[in-house]
Amino acid sequence: WSDHVNASRIAREVNEVSAIIGAAEDVLWPAVRPRAAVGIVSARSASYYDQWEVTGHEADGTCLGCCTSSLLSLAEAHDAEVFSIWKLLTMRNIPVDFLSEDSLRNQSVLAGYKAIIITEANVPSASMTGALTWARTVPNATLLLSPFAGQL
Repeated sequence: WSDHVNASRIAREVNEVSAIIGAAEDVLWPAVRPRAAVGIVSARSASYYDQWEVTGHEADGTCLGCCTSSLLSLAEAHDAEVFSIWKLLTMRNIPVDFLSEDSLRNQSVLAGYKAIIITEANVPSASMTGALTWARTVPNATLLLSPFAGQL
């Protein structure tokens, strides 16, 4: 390289790239995704309650997609919110895990998380109690509830 016209510039750029790679060595070397600090609760119970509410109020039975109170629009709203949050965090290189409602009852499962996000209504009482216990007992824990989350 010494006989190349831009040898000093090339050496400097190689040095800069090596420094960037070196700074990420703890992630690159083990080639393992870092443990997620954020958990998003996957909706499960909400869809059953949504179905009951729609079929309980509609005289003709369940609406499957022709109106804003349909099962499909409600399910799509839950899924779209979870997907949008996941995408936002993932694009910023923040590892995310998806949690079941049942996992909220187990404090040892929640112990490693810094933030838990609940977007659905009708979370079972025991699961919501577990999430609130985690938020109160883990230092610097953040429990993010979207509007109507946890509502019965």
